[in-house]
Amino acid sequence: PTTTSNNIINDTIPAPSNAHAIAGLAAAGVAVGAAAYQNEQQKQAECSVTELLPLIATAGMGVAAYMAANAKIEAEQAKIAELEAKFQKYWPRKIMMIFGPPGAGKGTQGPKIEALCGIPQLSTGDMIRAAIGAGTPVGLKVKDLVSKGALVSDEIVLEMIADRIQDDDCKNGFILDGFPRTMEQARKLDE
Repeated sequence: PTTTSNNIINDTIPAPSNAHAIAGLAAAGVAVGAAAYQNEQQKQAECSVTELLPLIATAGMGVAAYMAANAKIEAEQAKIAELEAKFQKYWPRKIMMIFGPPGAGKGTQGPKIEALCGIPQLSTGDMIRAAIGAGTPVGLKVKDLVSKGALVSDEIVLEMIADRIQDDDCKNGFILDGFPRTMEQARKLDE
């Protein structure tokens, strides 16, 4: 399976585990609950500090473990945010094109590049089929053309590409597969 995530930094740096934080909270909760129970059981007799000391220490260790885990998570999140800012500054948007005749391997290599770079592969053929299947206004125009055996016009393909690259998953870049196919499309791509 391929990933279409646009967040390369978060995909490559694993987030710290929350296990310590959960364990710390659980220990603190158990200790406080035990202290309350013991205090309730000994209402008639005064509860000594030495009896509660182990429970208080356990609660303190739980709180400390929770705070340490939280600090680690916050430090990792700050590090990730800093890396993402650098990434956006020095390599803001990756735009790639895959060319080749049918059977050349565009469909094989595209998903590999997509997974490596964290950017979506935009296949004009797939986009056209999806538009027809969804019954969009562009899809209906294309369906009419295809049923007549005509080629999809450059204007329609350019409109579809222009709309698609505005989606959030394309903010860091995209791979064009099967586009541009004509000189006119190539000129429009420069615009």
